[in-house]
Amino acid sequence: MTEFNPEMLVLARESRGLTQKELAQKLNIAQGTLSKIENGLLLETDEYIEAFSQVLSYPHSFFHQREELYKPGEYFFRKKISASKKDVDKAEALTNIVRLSINRLLNSVELMEPEIPIWNVEEFGPPVMAAKYLREYWKLPKGPIENLTTLLEDHGILIIDLDFGSPKLDGLSLFSSGGNPIIFVNRNMPSDRQRLTVAHELAHLVLHCRQIIQESRDVETEAFEFASEFLMPSREI
Repeated sequence: MTEFNPEMLVLARESRGLTQKELAQKLNIAQGTLSKIENGLLLETDEYIEAFSQVLSYPHSFFHQREELYKPGEYFFRKKISASKKDVDKAEALTNIVRLSINRLLNSVELMEPEIPIWNVEEFGPPVMAAKYLREYWKLPKGPIENLTTLLEDHGILIIDLDFGSPKLDGLSLFSSGGNPIIFVNRNMPSDRQRLTVAHELAHLVLHCRQIIQESRDVETEAFEFASEFLMPSREI
């Protein structure tokens, strides 16, 4: 078995919605000790790993995974302004864990090549034009889209329903290590909000992922502009 990976301990803790202090209390150890373990400054023991497994409800093997985790900036999140950092950390950890499982599954199957163009807003035009282009690129009929999930899956995009543990978090989009586009959607949202979230995350895949984005750009506003036009073109209302 590979060596213990401190990053996986942090991931497990955050996925359970625990702060470092809260987990240290459950483990009956000093927070400073846990901090050193999470930062790779203190060697873990078999007793510690057993305790991590029991308290966090993950098998021992979970803490030995070595796959690279996604960091902020490599994915895009749709969330309410009032969402707490703890809620966001938990949702990010959960999606990272699911993504690791998806990556292993994708190694065993062949999926269709995703049909997602890269649209540079500064070069090609605003998000509304990108939405119009994608509808034409996918040869969509006029009017509203009846089944958005089926449409995206038919073009190579994986849609994953996930319980983010908070109603203030809607969706997240990223590309897997193998280049497969994935959209995570909070399964506890109303269907109309899910629909808008899927279109919003599609916008991130087209407009923002795989590109260097200037910090001055409002990517959330761009995604909403794209989503509105893609779901129901203004000229057809």
